[in-house]
Amino acid sequence: MSESSGNKDVAYCGDSLMGVSIAIGVVQILVVAARFYARYLQRVACAVDDYLIIPSLIASLGQSALYIVLLKIGGLGYHLEYVMQTPEKLVNLQKGLVANQILDFPFTVTPAKISILLFYIRIFSTPKFRMIAYAAGFIVLGHGIGVFFAAIFQCSPVQYAWDKTIEGGSCFDQQAFYRYVSPPNILTDVLILVMPLPFVWKLHTRMTQKLALTGVFLLGGLGTVASILRMTIFFQENALTDPTWASVNLGIWTVLEAGIIIISACLPSIWPLIVRILPRKLVSKHSSKTRGHRYTASNVKAKVGDGFSRLGENVTGETDKWPLDVNPLHESPLASIHGQGLVKGDSISLRSLNGTRQEPRYSWVHDVRFLATHHDPKLVLDRYRNKLDQKAQQEGHGSVESLKDAYKEKIDDFRRKASTIVTPEPSKPTPSPSTSATHPPPPPPSPQANAASEASGKSSTGIKPLSSFIDVEKVLDLPPKEIEAIWRLRHASNPHSVCAVIPVETYQRIASAARQNPQFVLPLPRTQPEADQPEQQGDEAAGAGAEIHFLQWAFHPAAPTVTSGPLATSHTSTVIFTQLAAYQLHGSYAQPHTTITHHLDLADEKGLVLMHGQIMPNSGITSTDATWLVSCVQRFYDFGGQASGRKGELLRSFTKGDTNVFKLEALLEEAEKL
Repeated sequence: MSESSGNKDVAYCGDSLMGVSIAIGVVQILVVAARFYARYLQRVACAVDDYLIIPSLIASLGQSALYIVLLKIGGLGYHLEYVMQTPEKLVNLQKGLVANQILDFPFTVTPAKISILLFYIRIFSTPKFRMIAYAAGFIVLGHGIGVFFAAIFQCSPVQYAWDKTIEGGSCFDQQAFYRYVSPPNILTDVLILVMPLPFVWKLHTRMTQKLALTGVFLLGGLGTVASILRMTIFFQENALTDPTWASVNLGIWTVLEAGIIIISACLPSIWPLIVRILPRKLVSKHSSKTRGHRYTASNVKAKVGDGFSRLGENVTGETDKWPLDVNPLHESPLASIHGQGLVKGDSISLRSLNGTRQEPRYSWVHDVRFLATHHDPKLVLDRYRNKLDQKAQQEGHGSVESLKDAYKEKIDDFRRKASTIVTPEPSKPTPSPSTSATHPPPPPPSPQANAASEASGKSSTGIKPLSSFIDVEKVLDLPPKEIEAIWRLRHASNPHSVCAVIPVETYQRIASAARQNPQFVLPLPRTQPEADQPEQQGDEAAGAGAEIHFLQWAFHPAAPTVTSGPLATSHTSTVIFTQLAAYQLHGSYAQPHTTITHHLDLADEKGLVLMHGQIMPNSGITSTDATWLVSCVQRFYDFGGQASGRKGELLRSFTKGDTNVFKLEALLEEAEKL
């Protein structure tokens, strides 16, 4: 555009730089805020790569603000011959360009790139990849430090950069500076771009997910394009002979490059948030197949006919998280629900709760970071291939397969031990008129059982110690990530088990809440067979519901352990899950379908609690179901995290027997949010 100055028009091109600077600044703020909000929603502690984005964002915003100021006081956007009429503007421009060089690579681009590399190191832990990432990080850091000092001391004295009246002053060749500064930046851009792609395409997931992840990582390529265009423009548009005019296009690509790098650094972290807010039509097509079961709050069913329904599923993937008495002074919500006639032989319906039509609300079981179940053995074998080869050579075997054959009996013995199911007996619930009259007292133990118990010297709980699963003494010498991998590998081949590695801080919050609220109920999404569906109209013919399951916590004396410490020797906790209908029918004699044990042997030295869950065979409960129930336990019992709001209120009101606060429909609504 042009503006009038006296009797002639003066060419001006600064509006585009103004618009781009403001727009990219706003987008950067929103994306970085979304990154930390996603961390908050996921209850994931921020890491170094998250915090490095903050100085990069501040420097990038400062860069955009600097260009806007130079448009006003530095003559930016006009031709040099016009700006020379006001020499003070040229001084301001030169000072601003020096400040921009200091901000650009050292404080904007370098922290963002190191943040990306640290993120890569955190999620791709193979030694070769880490070496490449560290090498790229040193190049990026060295490049940033070099540019920082070169920008400051490009002229001698420093003031000569904007005050050419100083006698004896000199500056180095600006064209050579840009010629040698840009290529290393472009090289690291390309390296960061392609590093994760081989790992993405090795993932055992759908092609659409691979393409989506590839697209997320390739978005960083736009920053590379911006860097190349900026270097090209510098040599094509007389950046040194007409800096006030040429710096507009240079400024546009400079702020775009910095903004794109920051945005691409944040995209992988905010991807769960993006998926969460996408229109449901875009994700519903695959959700029921790959994420879990869908159900509606307007037609929630709890099948209690013969105990369990069987789905026959197995999980081969991974999901970035018990018996005490009910307070006898309060009426149990379970008894209240039963007394209202809401728990019957066939269903629990929200129509009987509300009496009004409910709008269908859908929920997908997804993004469960707490629990790890089964890994593909091939992936684990590839990860530890080098160590297995070394072990085979040390013992004189020609291959890993030969080593495996030599240890076959030992492996089979471990698997037989792992298949032994130990179920802690739940403590008896508070007697009530409905249960005391229907349940006979337990038979006294036989003399043979007493003798066996005394001879064994084991705890009456019968809990298997952690040493029966892994060699605790050897594990103590390993880093936490390897311990987690070994624990998952230990249970990978058992379709009737689930496992997790829990940070000790998270476990302590959950255990503290469990001591105050030892019993609770949780819904398990189920798909209702078409033959059993009631005739409905419109959207309400969903054919989906939820079974209600009863859980109980118990805290036992610590199992024998080779470690010492206040946590390791304090206790061992268990959780047992029983179908609600079976528990109401049989009370403490109801057969649990899943037992969860928390081992605290490594809590003091490694800050980890190892969780192991055993599913009763032929119970109709799959590892998917157990995964869902255990993840719900974390969400409702973690008062320092997920249970700090409505979930915690429901849990406490259930313990108090407050039926005015605890409502089944509220429980289902909270479960839908998971």
